[in-house]
Amino acid sequence: MPTFLVDPTITIEYFQRHYQVAISHEFLACADAQLTDYFSRQTGLTFSKNLCASWVSPEAFYYDKAIVSKLPFLLFVNHHWNPVTVLWTSASGRLYDIRDTDIDCEDVTFWFEQLDTVEYYKQLYPSPASLFKPNNLSYELTVIRLNMDCTMRIVVKSEHVAAVPSLISKVYDYVEASIFLRKNRTARKESSIR
Repeated sequence: MPTFLVDPTITIEYFQRHYQVAISHEFLACADAQLTDYFSRQTGLTFSKNLCASWVSPEAFYYDKAIVSKLPFLLFVNHHWNPVTVLWTSASGRLYDIRDTDIDCEDVTFWFEQLDTVEYYKQLYPSPASLFKPNNLSYELTVIRLNMDCTMRIVVKSEHVAAVPSLISKVYDYVEASIFLRKNRTARKESSIR
């Protein structure tokens, strides 16, 4: 499963080469596990080749070691680079340094300072409106994004309320037909493999 830091070893090398700062594999492993989980819970997104960590320029780099420590990163989202700040603190009061190798992952807590979930969704799923605009609709269709799973919310203008039962019926018929077609395609693929 992809995580926030694509490869901690590359991150270690990058920090050394570009920032002249050592950072331990143990520190990154603990941070990566917690930040991956935190990001997923906060945004509903999972990391992938189009969503992962990147590094700030040497000019923008800083390391603030304090009760709540800070380290800047960039969040790469579908060819957009968004600044994010990684924060951490400990329950015991220990000030964990990025070079430490004796990290107690039960003691230290990592999180992101601010996440712009709406922006990440816009960047990851650009508006497909130009690709999906049926003609001659009696209502305005706004497509925010398309996924494999689809949730529809239809707001009906008052002059079209009488058409609601027919519209609901058409939606259910379409969904049932789609499920039927998908099951048939899967069954045909499985039978051709045997």
